[in-house]
Amino acid sequence: MEEEKKEPEHYGMAKSVNPVIYKTIVVGDINGLMGALDPELSLLRQSLPRPIQEQKLQRGPSSFHLAASAGHLSTIQSLISNARQFASSNSENSEARVEEIKEVVKEANEEENTPLHLALKNYHYQVAVFLFNQNQEASCCLNKEKKSPLYLAVEAGHLELVSLMMEYIIQSDNPDERLKSGNSIVHAATGTRNKEVLDKLLRCWSSLIDSVDKNGKTPLSYAASIGYLDGVCCILDLKAFTEYTYSRDRDGFYPIHMASRNGHINVIQEFLKRCPDSRELFNPKGQNIPHVVAENGRVNAVSYMLKISELENLINEIDKDGNTSLHLASKYWHPKVVSILTWDKRVCLELVNDKDRTTLDVIKYYHYDLPSFQLRLTWQALRYANVPRPPRGKKRHSYEPGDRYYKDRVNTLLLVATRVATVTFTASFTMPEGHND
Repeated sequence: MEEEKKEPEHYGMAKSVNPVIYKTIVVGDINGLMGALDPELSLLRQSLPRPIQEQKLQRGPSSFHLAASAGHLSTIQSLISNARQFASSNSENSEARVEEIKEVVKEANEEENTPLHLALKNYHYQVAVFLFNQNQEASCCLNKEKKSPLYLAVEAGHLELVSLMMEYIIQSDNPDERLKSGNSIVHAATGTRNKEVLDKLLRCWSSLIDSVDKNGKTPLSYAASIGYLDGVCCILDLKAFTEYTYSRDRDGFYPIHMASRNGHINVIQEFLKRCPDSRELFNPKGQNIPHVVAENGRVNAVSYMLKISELENLINEIDKDGNTSLHLASKYWHPKVVSILTWDKRVCLELVNDKDRTTLDVIKYYHYDLPSFQLRLTWQALRYANVPRPPRGKKRHSYEPGDRYYKDRVNTLLLVATRVATVTFTASFTMPEGHND
């Protein structure tokens, strides 16, 4: 039986590529690369897996991708330089060959990444700048993650490169469409907390403020949600953007609600200072900012709001279901918030919601499960504050388990005790290893 012939090592490349050229590019060996060159052919063509038009059918990693990933700037420069020399020395179709060089620079691999993507992903700034200058149009190409090289430059905080890319795109056709395609570059600057880049983007193209991320958040709403105070101030400092304080995100929340949900007091303070009437805004549930902080158990934010005289009239306000902040803190078992609210004499303990339920009524429980520690603490905080019980004649909710619970509990404990005793008894008669006489 004949042995199967082993395929030669191609280092992950297409078989049509000269393996010597390919390997020298991977390791950045310029001398080896020039020595492997066929003077009758363009080095650029020799280093590609297949002609460009065929690559579009089956995209593999070209030498450009590999050199960009590894940060071999000199290798990339040699490829480009040789290709340009070859184009100029062959007057026939020289323009077409120059265009071919540009196409190779923005050619995408299987993940739709161009060499410029890979240079930025791997933090090779000089390589990225060089590739951008070879074909500036590559800055707008989207990969499978819907990220452009511009997005990656923003994410990496390369202010100078971002400025160059923005300048090119703004002067090109359909700049608004190009800048807003794929993942939002403004959210990238916000997420990395880079104020300089954020300011640059918004000043260069103001309509970027209308961008939304995959969760439907505006840039201001997103900055508020992550507690990025400098970002919030950066946006609000541009007077034209102050109105976005009153813009809802896809879920119907205003930026001040997002700050409240996550307990970012400094951001809440900034909104109240710049836009005092934002305290009156309601989310889709009809909840104001004290409702939101109470529902989410933001202890420090609750304490802060109780100290603000301008928010005093919101303390006992009700939402669409008739719940006060105390109802919501009780419903979601936030004992510290309940304690803080019940100690404040301005908080009305007797209010009932639209279902005629007191704060004691809204505590959720399971009839035969042991109540959680949080629930017990919440209950104790309410009882300690002498919160009224439900009116007489109304079925009272209690978290005390019934007879069935205790019966099941006893049976479980007996079973566990029996098993422990059995294991202990067996272990006492088991000889250690090495004593099998």
